Parts: sequence; structure tokens; C-alpha cells
Amino acid sequence: MKKRLITSFLFLLGLGQLSAQSSNCGFVFDKRFRDSTFVATTYDYLNFVIQKGVIREGKGIVMLTTYQDEQGRECWSYKARVDDRYLDNPPLQWTMIPNITVILLYKGVDGMFGGVDGREVKTNASPEQAKCLETLIGDRVYKRTTENKRMIVLKDQNKDEYRLVPDPNVSRYTGNDSDNIIYVFEKDGKVTKVTPY
Repeated sequence: MKKRLITSFLFLLGLGQLSAQSSNCGFVFDKRFRDSTFVATTYDYLNFVIQKGVIREGKGIVMLTTYQDEQGRECWSYKARVDDRYLDNPPLQWTMIPNITVILLYKGVDGMFGGVDGREVKTNASPEQAKCLETLIGDRVYKRTTENKRMIVLKDQNKDEYRLVPDPNVSRYTGNDSDNIIYVFEKDGKVTKVTPY
């Protein structure tokens, strides 16, 4: 896996720049993707989520939100996702590490403490953009259901009968951010890694 990650990064670094306004769903390749810091933080994060088993067997994408914290430091917040919750706020830009994953790029709310809530700026992506991303991402993520299909069994209090009812404790909007890592770029050039959960 390590060799595949390194090969994919070398391929990524060799790609040319593409315009976000062309018919490529917002693919970008700007100078920061040639930067050794981007490569190091992304490689570090991918190693973490692959070892943890979050991204495996071809499932999983990464959401990268960049912002400045309350101290004016640049922060990069990485989160892995295995479902299609990105469609709640489709990004306008993305990049790809071939044979590994797609990285969705977001601008975050500046000045937020630690960025632990992962708030991305609302993108107002068009339906065409969302559809294009769905096609690109394909089966890398699971589709969330639009209705609660998880059932539980309840006993009728007045009769000796049982019935199936929807589980009231299930929400399609909840998720686990235990794989969230924030890389904070200190003023002295050091990078601090924060795991908020």
C-alpha cells in the first residue's frame, strides 16, 4: 500500500494545471499540490485512515477544508467519508490521487476555534456540478437512504402482540468524525497535528 501511495503521489505531482471552470467538474491542480507540505500532510492522513480501516476496498473519499483559525494560522482539516453526505454541500473543486481516493476541496469558516465542527462555507454548487461529482465518485461511497428503513419490534401494551415500527433513534444526518485530523501551520513553520475527538 505504501508503494502505491508513493507512486500515486508522484503521478499527482506530475499532472498539469487544469481550470476549475472547464468541463471537468471542478478539477483543480494548483501550486499547493506540488508543495511538499501538502504531499506530507495528505500522505500522513491517508496512512492514518487506511491503517484505521476507514478507507478500504475502494470505498472512501476525503474532504479537505482549509481556513484560518482565531489566531490567524492556516489550518487544513481532513475528514474521510464513506457515504454521500458531501451532496449536502457539493464542493466546487476537487483533486484526485489516482487509484487511492478523490479529495473534495472546501473553504472553511475563518476564525473558528480549532475547526472542530468542520463547518464548510456553503458552496451553492449547481445541480450539474453535483451530478458530475456523483458520476466521478461513483461507487467510492455508499448512498444514504432518504427514509428511515431501520425497524424495531415493539410490544403492544394492551395486547400480547408485537409490531414493527421505524426506529426513532436513527438519523441520516449524523456521522462519526473520529477520523478528523487538523494540521495547523504555526508561524514558525512547524506543523501541529490536532485530533479534536
